[in-house]
This record gives sequence, C-alpha cells and structure tokens, in this order.
Amino acid sequence: MEINKHEKRVFSQNGEDGVIEYIFNNIGTTNKIFVEFGFHVTQNNSKNLIQNHGFKGLFIDSKIPQQYRNKTVNNIHYCESWITRGNINTIIEKYYNGEIDFLSIDVDGVDLYLLDVINVVKPRLICIEYCSSIGNELSVTVKYKDNFDRHEEHPCGFYCNASLQATINVMKKKGYKFVGSVYGLNAFFVRNDCTMNNLKELTCKEGWQPHYGRTYKSAKRWDGEVKKVSIEQQYEWIKDLNWVNVDENGNIME
Repeated sequence: MEINKHEKRVFSQNGEDGVIEYIFNNIGTTNKIFVEFGFHVTQNNSKNLIQNHGFKGLFIDSKIPQQYRNKTVNNIHYCESWITRGNINTIIEKYYNGEIDFLSIDVDGVDLYLLDVINVVKPRLICIEYCSSIGNELSVTVKYKDNFDRHEEHPCGFYCNASLQATINVMKKKGYKFVGSVYGLNAFFVRNDCTMNNLKELTCKEGWQPHYGRTYKSAKRWDGEVKKVSIEQQYEWIKDLNWVNVDENGNIME
C-alpha cells in the first residue's frame, strides 16, 4: 500500500504518525481540530499533530493522569469519562461540533459501535482500530456491551473491535473511503468530499494486513507459551465467539 511507504513513529504506537502526515499532505487541513478517545498521554495518534502541525482538540479516556484530568492545557482538552454509544455525542459536543480534521478511535472493544453513532462532528480523516485476527472476508463486530472488556470476553484478548470488512461497510454508509492500514491494527478513512490526490480507495483484501505484533513477535500467550501466534491460530481462538454481522450497507445486525 502506498501509505505504508510513509510510516514513521514520533509519538504513535507504530508508524501511524507518518501515515497521518502523508494523508493530510494529500487532502489538506481546514481547522486543525482533532478528537481522540482511548489514548495514552505520551503515546497516541494526535500528539505529533499537536506538537509539529499546530493542531488543537480533545482527548477522552476513562483514566487520565491527575495533572491533566478534566483540564485544558494549551488548547488541548482532557476529558476523563467512560465512553458508551449512549454518551459519546454528548461528551464530544461539549467541546466541538461540525467540521474537524481528525478523529482517532481506540477503545479495544466496541469501537465500531461508537463510530457508527457519532454525528456531532464530521471528521475529514478517521483512524480506527480493527480486528485482523478474524480475517479479511467476514463482516462482523463484537457484541455490544457498555462495559466491554476484551480479556474478560476471551483470555487471548483478540475478541475485540470489528473486522476490516465490517468497518469499511459502516464507513461507506457514513460517506468515507478506505485508504489503507498500519500494522494490521489501524485503518484509515478519508471523507468522500476530500480531494484524494495520490491516495487510492482500497478494497478490504487490498488493504488488510495481519496483526503485526500477534503474528510476527514472540510474546507470552494466554495459554502460557512464549511464541508467535499464526494467523490460523488467531482465527481458531475467536471464530466461534459471539460475533454480530454487519451487512453490506453498513447496518450492524444486533
């Protein structure tokens, strides 16, 4: 994928910082406002935009260090709250509504449900985590719970988020094009009315990647072994869990 040639890590978990810069170099920016929920103060997808590109915006998380909790520092708002699909619009609207440049979603669970209901802001670029372990053919997401915890759902922790195809289907419904993914973890979507320039809309199979950390790095697994987890094994562990279908029109079939 073209965007992967531009991966660079400044404050992001992997190479997302460089990809985000590259996408904005193509689509441009408007008001340089971001909203990111599910973040770490020192490692997130917006800090590079803040420090090196003049962005302002909103961070939301259920646990924020005391010095930032529910405060505004240099045009950056820090809101401590547990996020659900019932409160996400109310929380965001306290700070922003309408056009923004960037939205990043990473709550390790019901991410697609939250994205589906957000209607108070219209991001031009969206980054959202997906579950590559369920493969590149199924269009499914986890069963919604307000208090979703992926490790309680299955000890491997791989039952979370939605498949890439399900995410693409919901995003098409909301008016976005899929332009690529990073490390088999984060998928990027550009709003239809943005000029794409060198960006290309991709299908699921063109843009899907295996989860880099699970597939290529040895780590202690939930079953006690220290080794890599094959794509096949990832799928076997979670394929029979409680998946919810997402139809081709982006409707989550609860």
